Amino acid sequence: MTFGNINTTPLAAIWHSRPYAEFRAAFATGWLGEPCATCPKLYNCTV
Repeated sequence: MTFGNINTTPLAAIWHSRPYAEFRAAFATGWLGEPCATCPKLYNCTV
């Protein structure tokens, strides 16, 4: 899952992009699509 490349796109542009805004909104409601549902960082675990 990618939302942009900070080497070629300013971070603010990535943050405010529609795909990333939609992801943040969904995540805030508790939606955890793949690969987020199994991400060890979500649960403060080490790999």
